[in-house]
Amino acid sequence: MHYARSRGFTLIELLVVIAIIAILIALLLPAVQQAREAARRSTCKNNMKQMGLALHNYHDVHRGFPLATGPAYGVDSNYGLGNWKYRILPFMDQAAMFSTDTTGVTWRMNVQPSNANLVKWESFRVPSYQCPSSTLPDTKTSSQYPSGATPWKSETHDYVGIMGAHPDPAGRGFPVVRTPLTPYGYAYNTGLLSGGESKRLRDCVDGTSNSIAIGEQGGNAKFSVKTDYMSGWSGGHSNAHSVARMNALYTDGSTDSCNSSCNWPIRTSLTVVNGSPNPRASVSYGTSDTHHHVPLTSFHVGGVHVLLGDGAVRFLGDNTDALVCRRLASMNDGSVIGEW
Repeated sequence: MHYARSRGFTLIELLVVIAIIAILIALLLPAVQQAREAARRSTCKNNMKQMGLALHNYHDVHRGFPLATGPAYGVDSNYGLGNWKYRILPFMDQAAMFSTDTTGVTWRMNVQPSNANLVKWESFRVPSYQCPSSTLPDTKTSSQYPSGATPWKSETHDYVGIMGAHPDPAGRGFPVVRTPLTPYGYAYNTGLLSGGESKRLRDCVDGTSNSIAIGEQGGNAKFSVKTDYMSGWSGGHSNAHSVARMNALYTDGSTDSCNSSCNWPIRTSLTVVNGSPNPRASVSYGTSDTHHHVPLTSFHVGGVHVLLGDGAVRFLGDNTDALVCRRLASMNDGSVIGEW
């Protein structure tokens, strides 16, 4: 009696199957990654829309946009609680936290490091203030703890308010341009979110659709370290991330440093727009530090999201002309902006 012999895979056939599977994976993996990034970009865009809605709800209630920072520009007060991110919390579904005790909470976390209210605020997190595309740590431990203090981690943020542009597109000086705080650099009051001043929609003479209120500052391949300096008027930037260090990275080809925001609501969260997003070099108008002249950056390919004054969120490309970017950052320079 003859039995039919079953035929198995030959080695060559097995290798062919494995090769086909590997090719399919190679073809599908980029598509999966692109789909995931598309989802992350959508979430980032929704985060900014939520902040835009909160800003407008705040405007309706208080007849103006929130103060961008607690103390006025140049006021060295430890108790300047309340930048724009803090003030819009009730409109970000965080009314309960907003109403908690702020007694003794400072804007310099190294002044009273053991204050229980300060610890509560520094440990509090708002997911909508972070871009899901960022690969950087979403919390940092401050480098400023006095000896004997117990450290805690604070949330790092990926969105920053726009207080104007430098140089001013209209060539204006004081009081549009404030006297620079050494080593922070020039500050402006031409943005929708300016230090120590509340702006109204009627102040936006260039049109709300032509004025940026918030931009991304989440780091990218060229700016890949979030500062751990969590105090100061300018929003948590350290001279450890100086403009000289930032620019040096481009001459030696490095891509492993420099700076993006590390801001929480008891400090400011502002920047001045100097040029296009994700630049090949940093610009500072202080004596040494970048501070509130840190550029707009993101891990999105090709540019950053920006929130306009009318609540719309658009993508500002890396190749957008620097002058156009500065005009968008100034709400009252009188310029006509075309398509961008």
